[in-house]
Amino acid sequence: MSYCLNPSCENPSDPENANQECCQSCGCHLLVNDRYRGIRKLGEGGFGITYEVDDKGTSKVLKVLQKTDAKSVALFKREAKVLKELKHPGIPKLEDDYFIYQADIYTLHCLVMEKIEGLNLEKWLEQQDNQSITEAQAIAWLSQLIDILEVLHQKRFFHRDIKPSNIMLRQNQMVLIDFGIARELTGKYWEEIHDKGATTKINTLPYASPEQMEGKARYQSDFYSLGVTFVYLLTGKNPNELAKKDEKLLWRDSAYQISKPFADLIDWLIEPDIEDRPPNTKYIRKSLKAIKYNQIAELPKIKNAPRRWRLLQRLCGSVAVTGLVMGVRYLGILQSWELAAFDGMMRSLAVETPDSRIFIIAVDENDRQYQDAQNMQRRDSLADEALTQLWQKLAPHKPRVIGLDIFRPRAFESKLAATVQSQPFIAICAGESEKEPAISPPPGTPLDRIGFAEMPTDPDFRIRRHLLTMDADRTCNTTESFGLRVAERYLNQKIDLNKIGAKKLELDAGGYQLPKQEAFGYQIMLKYRRAKFEQKNLREILNNSLDNQLSALVRDRIILIGAVNENDLHFTPYSTGFWPERMPGVEIHAHKISQIVSAVLDRRGLISWWPEWAEWLWVWFWAVVSGLLVVQSKSRVYSTVWLVLIPCGLGGTCFLFLVNGVWIPLIPAAFAVAIAIGTGAAYTAWRNR
Repeated sequence: MSYCLNPSCENPSDPENANQECCQSCGCHLLVNDRYRGIRKLGEGGFGITYEVDDKGTSKVLKVLQKTDAKSVALFKREAKVLKELKHPGIPKLEDDYFIYQADIYTLHCLVMEKIEGLNLEKWLEQQDNQSITEAQAIAWLSQLIDILEVLHQKRFFHRDIKPSNIMLRQNQMVLIDFGIARELTGKYWEEIHDKGATTKINTLPYASPEQMEGKARYQSDFYSLGVTFVYLLTGKNPNELAKKDEKLLWRDSAYQISKPFADLIDWLIEPDIEDRPPNTKYIRKSLKAIKYNQIAELPKIKNAPRRWRLLQRLCGSVAVTGLVMGVRYLGILQSWELAAFDGMMRSLAVETPDSRIFIIAVDENDRQYQDAQNMQRRDSLADEALTQLWQKLAPHKPRVIGLDIFRPRAFESKLAATVQSQPFIAICAGESEKEPAISPPPGTPLDRIGFAEMPTDPDFRIRRHLLTMDADRTCNTTESFGLRVAERYLNQKIDLNKIGAKKLELDAGGYQLPKQEAFGYQIMLKYRRAKFEQKNLREILNNSLDNQLSALVRDRIILIGAVNENDLHFTPYSTGFWPERMPGVEIHAHKISQIVSAVLDRRGLISWWPEWAEWLWVWFWAVVSGLLVVQSKSRVYSTVWLVLIPCGLGGTCFLFLVNGVWIPLIPAAFAVAIAIGTGAAYTAWRNR
């Protein structure tokens, strides 16, 4: 017999075609490529028609593509590539590469494969009157199919269309056929899944896995299809006829002949979530071996290992990341970044209303020249004569307290001394340091009217800390800072630092990893007021130009008198740019005084931080969250969204806490996020390589 392969032939199996060169019905040539003579039609699927053909006395299978669109042709060529690369008795051999046969009136896209003698499992079960197979038979068949899949997966291919009709039984050998939609798991395929969210959806219900239905098939998708196939073989029922609960097939009651361990294995294969299935064929083979040799106790451990192991990996990994980051933090390596982040958030705080309780009288270079022009005998920024005139101008308007932020280690002349002693006046001094000698206060000044002027600076020379108290120096014999003395004089009370929430900076408080020599006294974070203080120059007061405003400027206020010169300009969190602006010391003292007074009278919060254990939990939380949301995302689009949202969420949360006066770790958490995402992505790439 000769079967005509012309798709339009009305009688392709005409008996008259036997031993003829042309079809007696349509006139087309009966030999394809002058070699293959059709014998009979074997089957027809969505993409191709298969024929048994004779090749010089040997029966082979000729597969002809039904659809000729570009996508179908690409899939057909891929099948040829798969079959050519795979060498296994359970996979049909490719006898002839993909070719196109051009006849007079039709064109055929062809593959020639070895002919597998036997029945597919669907027909085989029908011949058995749909009697379910035994467990021993199932173990033997499943073991063979797992061997086939291992070869397929090792070549980075997965089948995507495993079902009873695509598994042949050749004597006692399982043969997997129809590789028409097999796919190679390449980097391009992963990009398609992540970037587009899915690839072409080609599946056969009810054997296709949930992720394959969404166009996101992977190696474990073959395990699902294989598991459902064995549900069919073990129950003798079409899986569509079986009930479901929580997307899982309820099939065990229809397979009484199956032991619980083997049923557990099948359920493992058909888990709806791909992450809950065996990660590779080795796990399945180990389970089969345990069942075969009655090592039942091993199976549950193998079955449950993947999910628990993944969870344990994530938790251990996040703990390791947290430990690494916090360890680096304790070495002080992150301090500069944490302080820079703190500065950035401080600069982003809302602008505040000016503190109307403070008035600054600045003595700058023009003021010094003014004094010289008036023939005042000036030894420093402020001559005694100028200070006497200033005091006479201020005293009638009854300031609450006057702070002189100018060092005067010499005594006031007698007339000035009498004037100063009659006013609520605070002077400054400085203790001895490694770089600077001590500077004494004006002789004869009572102790409760003296405050030290020390301003601790950080390694980047910025002032972020407010030193409130420290041990008295033999020269600067006071335990309280200038700012604290002025604030207490203004409030007319001793300030309870704990009561106002002044949290003391320790060696490793907040983002600081202070050297022991820097963590002295009672230091708190300096919360600058985002507003300018009212300020005038000395000469404006002395030349009478402000006489009509002086009462409003001075009455019942804190008056700070300070020099503005190159030696008393400091960097602060607000010093930015290529030429960062520096703040005069008298203004920094104004911020310190305002911070204390506002905390007492206005309940303006000071800056605090979490205990160490809370900071550890915070960093660990972000390591876990970033790993779960970014690394475990099934789409690159979602991963990208989380990569944007997580840093924004972290930064925004830290900023909101700082708005409410709590400084929490931003940089350590950001490092934990970056490391968790990087290591997680690397592990995922390695696992799926």
